[in-house]
Amino acid sequence: NELEISRLKGFGLKILNLNQLAGLPVNTPVIIRAHGEPPSTYAEAEKLNINLIDATCPIVKQLQHNVKRAVEEMPGQPGRITIYGKPGHPEIVGLMGQADGKAIVVQSQEEIPDPWLAEPLEVFAQTTANAEAFNQFAVDLKQRAKQCSFEKDQINIHHTICRQMKNRKPSIIAFAQAHDVVVFVSGSKSSNGRFLAALALQANPHTYVVTAATELTADWFDTAASIGVSGATSTPNWLLQQIADSVRKMTL
Repeated sequence: NELEISRLKGFGLKILNLNQLAGLPVNTPVIIRAHGEPPSTYAEAEKLNINLIDATCPIVKQLQHNVKRAVEEMPGQPGRITIYGKPGHPEIVGLMGQADGKAIVVQSQEEIPDPWLAEPLEVFAQTTANAEAFNQFAVDLKQRAKQCSFEKDQINIHHTICRQMKNRKPSIIAFAQAHDVVVFVSGSKSSNGRFLAALALQANPHTYVVTAATELTADWFDTAASIGVSGATSTPNWLLQQIADSVRKMTL
């Protein structure tokens, strides 16, 4: 979330990339964000005596472990590792690092060549992926394997999407339907925010997406008896409260 990053920068936070670690003094504290990092980042920090504070989401950490274990169990055996997700996403970068170059990232089952379906195929999903889309991806992939007339289905689907992410879909739909107007607060770069905001808008056409209180418009609330304020997973509580307070002032 851009506003949260801006707030933390006021306390001295600096955003770094891997190449900038070399310019830091010994024992400088560096936080690994929730999306995680590839092993190369940890190795570089250790070499430079950087004090890493690992804030990787535990669910992402477990997925990293599972991908690494799948790679380790595959040497000398035919097989492939596929990760369903958004290429270039920070979490995907970390996962690909665990795979040591032995995995591919896909967004549709058509990207997987037919010959791969004849070998063991380990399929993982980015923890923040769309659960329904991934489930359909898995169904279509297995159906393709049957159509290719392979003797045995060797596709192993790992349902690694965060449960909290999956549970937010019905809750945001119910929330949007329960209010006359919904204000959804999200950073402009949040994939999760775009997904949830689209669900809210589909459930309630009087849904407005904002990044800050300055974007609120009083006209939105003229005839509303009930106003709901919600946000993306990355939206901080202080910002949600700030938006809610601004809405209250506009509707007095």
